[in-house]
Amino acid sequence: MVLGLSILSMRPKISKEGGKLSARTSVCFALFTLGLHWRKVVIDPKHQKVIITRRSLWFFEQRRVIPFRFIESIGYGYNDVSGTSDWGGAGQTFDVFRISLRLVDQESVPLFSFFGRGSFINNSVMPDWWYWSEYTTSLSGTQEQESRLYAELLKQMIGKPLSA
Repeated sequence: MVLGLSILSMRPKISKEGGKLSARTSVCFALFTLGLHWRKVVIDPKHQKVIITRRSLWFFEQRRVIPFRFIESIGYGYNDVSGTSDWGGAGQTFDVFRISLRLVDQESVPLFSFFGRGSFINNSVMPDWWYWSEYTTSLSGTQEQESRLYAELLKQMIGKPLSA
């Protein structure tokens, strides 16, 4: 059994502001990058648009407005960046779930990444029972559940399907 702890993952802060869904870079990530990178995404269903505000190097701010009609789908992807899950390895994964907008002109607009400690996996020649203690004491973050919830919220509010 894997126990999920939110302290083991980094994800945006998601809130509802006057009928709009708002997500912004977490305080932890902002501190980790010393404030060099910050993003806010607002989904406005009333005006049928997505507003993305990005700030780089503390001062350079960019704002992009994307009408819903230019969105083809919501991209939802997963990567394990631990390096231990290759053939012949066993160990804890480090999950990265990425959410983006896929536009009708095939451009991919990144929104947020949810990342953190994943579950224990066995791709070695040893049987799973060999690692029983690792499986039973495995702790992971909540990045999978929270990223999926955010993707589903986007799907409902924008009215577009999820894609890989």
